[in-house]
Amino acid sequence: VYRDADLFGLEALRASRGWREWMEPQDMYGGIGCRLGDSGAHQRFFDVQRGRHQEPFGASEVALLQRLTPVLRRVSMLSREVGQLRLQLDEARGALDAVTLAIILVERDGRATYLNRGADDLLSAPCGLLALRQGRLVARQPGDHRDFKRLLDGAFGPGDPFGERRSSLILRSERGEVPPLSICVVPASPQRAEGPPPDRLLVALKPLGQGDEIAASSRQLFALTDCESRIASALAGGLSLAQAAGLQGIRISTARTHLARIFQKTDTRQQSQLVALLQSAVLP
Repeated sequence: VYRDADLFGLEALRASRGWREWMEPQDMYGGIGCRLGDSGAHQRFFDVQRGRHQEPFGASEVALLQRLTPVLRRVSMLSREVGQLRLQLDEARGALDAVTLAIILVERDGRATYLNRGADDLLSAPCGLLALRQGRLVARQPGDHRDFKRLLDGAFGPGDPFGERRSSLILRSERGEVPPLSICVVPASPQRAEGPPPDRLLVALKPLGQGDEIAASSRQLFALTDCESRIASALAGGLSLAQAAGLQGIRISTARTHLARIFQKTDTRQQSQLVALLQSAVLP
């Protein structure tokens, strides 16, 4: 802690850049200050005398600044920490905006506290299947909202979040004017089977085309693997097995092996039976 004029002398002070560029233009003629960092990046706190008729700083002001210095140093450290957290948050938001899924962070009371760009676009659509009402995430259709709330309540409940309990849902419009919406719910932080229930959930949303819908249905209804569901979806879309294999970048022999497993899981024996089953399948 120092008094400028006493430390440097009046002539040296008035020859300094700080005097010329900062103090003199604002009619300042003295000041006290403290450096809040011991090394590296630091900040300074100043109190200044303004105008010719102000009483000069005395020992009591210097003593007060000395007592305030630890508090000011803590404020300076917190300011830097908050700045770093904001930078990390901006980076995280940028990463979430880059993904193709719509991502929403939901609190236990249903309030949406964060939406990435995809979610913002999806929920702002006037005829969308989900919406925000008073800050809470809701399904527009009453029947859908009951199912959606049940999905969230189950994910917020105790137990293993990746166990047997349901974690996904597909919503459909009554008249088919918008694509079906696939919803997946996971805890926003790592959970243990014996640990407390989650306080926040990540809700991932993805509009489905017909092929996507069949693939999602086949995975959930018949426990098909990702590769099996993609082959089944391609067959249901009118492709041959060879075309489906080429689309997946696998050999026809590998595709036949997958098809045999699909037949076994769906209890069908022919491709025509499989296609009819997949096209008529409706998820609960």
